Amino acid sequence: MTPGAGGMRGGAPGARCPEAGSRLNTQPTGEQVGARTRPRPEMQSVRQTVLFESEAAWRAGAEQNATAITVHARGGEVVQTRRTMDGPGGPRVRVTWSGGRTVSEVSPQLAAGLSVYVEGGAGVSRDFVQARGQAVYHSAQLELDAVRAWWPRELALQPEGLRWAECAYDIELGRRVRVDEYCALRAGESVALTAAGGAAGEAKVETGVFYPEISDGADVSLSGFRCTWLRDGSGRTDACQKTLLMYKPAHVETREPAVGIDLVQPAGLHPAIDVDLSGVSASGPTCAHYVFLQLPAQLFVDKFQQPPDLLFGEDDLELPEYKVQAWGSEVVYALEPGRVNRVQLHSRYARPGLGRGYEVVPVWPYVFEACDTGSVEVSANPFYSKGLGFEAYFTPDTVFNHRNSTRLSITIPRGNSRDFASIQYVTVLSILLSVFYITYCLFRRPVAGNARVGG
Repeated sequence: MTPGAGGMRGGAPGARCPEAGSRLNTQPTGEQVGARTRPRPEMQSVRQTVLFESEAAWRAGAEQNATAITVHARGGEVVQTRRTMDGPGGPRVRVTWSGGRTVSEVSPQLAAGLSVYVEGGAGVSRDFVQARGQAVYHSAQLELDAVRAWWPRELALQPEGLRWAECAYDIELGRRVRVDEYCALRAGESVALTAAGGAAGEAKVETGVFYPEISDGADVSLSGFRCTWLRDGSGRTDACQKTLLMYKPAHVETREPAVGIDLVQPAGLHPAIDVDLSGVSASGPTCAHYVFLQLPAQLFVDKFQQPPDLLFGEDDLELPEYKVQAWGSEVVYALEPGRVNRVQLHSRYARPGLGRGYEVVPVWPYVFEACDTGSVEVSANPFYSKGLGFEAYFTPDTVFNHRNSTRLSITIPRGNSRDFASIQYVTVLSILLSVFYITYCLFRRPVAGNARVGG
């Protein structure tokens, strides 16, 4: 597929990448050991950004004094905290964690669950999927061990110190470390933003409080004020000034017209997902609609039955779930506007357990429109950077209009291990009876029919 509508990078449909290398333990390689024995980097800068939904909410919800900016939330406000520091080097790694929909004027859309992306894909375990230009690991649950394996140990900020249960994260590790934290405030919640966010007197701390003056999908203009703090340990603000930020967004949420995502019932062993684009048309000649899926090992697509535009990871049609080495697969399908599009999935046989039961597997389909803008301005965003992840499958000038992302729970039946002996007996008995019957039919004497002779 060549670069075209939607700016997707070229690639063979349904191509399977080579298998990952040998399983990696949590010990760094020799090159990484040398890089990770440098002195512990100090926090260089902390930037806190609060986004209100409207000017009225901004005027009523923000207070500023000599030592703090206090935010009184009505619900839905987003607080981004960006921490940056020098890293020890090593491969470029992106770690994201999200509970679902995250896109806003100051935040990109992150895949639900935990995702670890390693640029180049070298030196990763077999749990990873080899994709184009990166290796990917994904889990619906938070796995701190998967994060620690790539986190520089000499950093003062460690994974255990992050607010995983409350916030979403977009983290970049390597020569430069950037930790972006996105927290949504609840109605009635009050938060005081102070210089303590720097964790050290030497860190540069800056706080901005904004509301969207313009946000039409093509341009964003944020209006508000920002303050800096003195770097002498006093905790007092240095200066505050009115600020206007203008930029091109790379991620936009488009709720109208509505796009439905439904699990076809009954699901059975071959679940199907319907994406309703009946009332939707392409925004322009360089735009196309897609659905992006991160399928766990229990589910897969048949690239021969319904060839995807991109497929990376486990695509074997016969292996049971407990024989699959990697976490699963990443799939991208192009969708046709103006109709209901069906994505056919298949479930693998699950490992039997004690008692009859079912395994519930969560899946988050992401439906979006990708538009090739021909402009590099979408990459110059003050709040997030495009890079590793599903964005890597598209050209750098692509804008993503996110239509819908819905959590689906797919139920997969699981066998009862207590029935194993009886199933064996019945199977052996059936085989013996079949062999006996076939042998009987082959060697029995034919019965001559009575013929009446007339004379």
